Amino acid sequence: HPGHGELRDLAGVRALQATAQQDRCRQELKTGEAGKRPTIADQPKDPTRLSGPLVRDPRRSYVDEQYPTLIRNNRLGIGDLRRLRDRVSGFGYIPRVSVLLPISKPNAPYLQETLDSVMGQIYPDWELLILVAGEGAPGQIPSLYANLDRRVKIERAEGAGEATLRNAALSRAGGEFVTFIYAGDELAPDALFRIVETLQEQREAGLVYSDHDRVDGRGERFGSSFKPGWSPELILAYDYLSDLVVYRRSLVERAGGFREGLDGHHGHDLALRLAEQTDEIHHIPWVLYHRRTPDPSSRPREAARAVVAEALERRGVEGTVEDGLLPDRLRVRFAVAGTSTAS
Repeated sequence: HPGHGELRDLAGVRALQATAQQDRCRQELKTGEAGKRPTIADQPKDPTRLSGPLVRDPRRSYVDEQYPTLIRNNRLGIGDLRRLRDRVSGFGYIPRVSVLLPISKPNAPYLQETLDSVMGQIYPDWELLILVAGEGAPGQIPSLYANLDRRVKIERAEGAGEATLRNAALSRAGGEFVTFIYAGDELAPDALFRIVETLQEQREAGLVYSDHDRVDGRGERFGSSFKPGWSPELILAYDYLSDLVVYRRSLVERAGGFREGLDGHHGHDLALRLAEQTDEIHHIPWVLYHRRTPDPSSRPREAARAVVAEALERRGVEGTVEDGLLPDRLRVRFAVAGTSTAS
């Protein structure tokens, strides 16, 4: 699973490919084909052809085009998994991580892939809490996994709202840290390992998040999202933390858990409230979550604006929240205190 270091290696390979292409063009101009083309001196200056990849189409993404290669070159093999498992024995801090899976449909598509991704975690000290909404049967698939592994538990909860289910799952979790996963999404095999590895150095961490990508029905990964480090300003523009996010359970409980009526922006609201209680928010530059569920950017903007506006009010900051230039972005216009003159 790629980190930012691998991207630098890919950039070097791409630069070598571009250089080779330029060398071939120069050679053609020196051969008999040169008569069919203008010489290098006669060619017009093209600002889109620089010393590197073409930038003719600004909508093209170099990372997206090279991402399949990045995945192929960094796929964990059996030997890699074994070495990571051996490293767990050297950890001085072994917290339990609760993976919370609220579901309203026990037979949701790709649910088995979700459960398999949790069962296949390298880090062993986890629990999977499947919280089923309503009074219906939990379904054959969840029951099968609960019978196979005592770390898998099935609970029931009244109500079907997202915040209600999340708070119910949170109240029944036994881990020091908690994270949520949607039915159909998948964790990378080393997801919890990377989280706990970070906690070895960041013992006071209140929130840890990673990069993520998307996965289609065939299991092909695409749409990588490489995120920056923690930014109190950027989080006002959109919920760039997204998935995977791991919370210290006691901190979430102290913040009051998840709030109702936010049209899917519960994670953004919680991140803003936790940021008011701790500075210990850390980024892991690894793709540890594979999303198959709809993109959160399709959620209503009105609720997102309200979430950010309430955060400004809690912090005593004057400003207005507007829609940004991109569909899932907001813009905060801070009020200017006083007036200034220039002479």
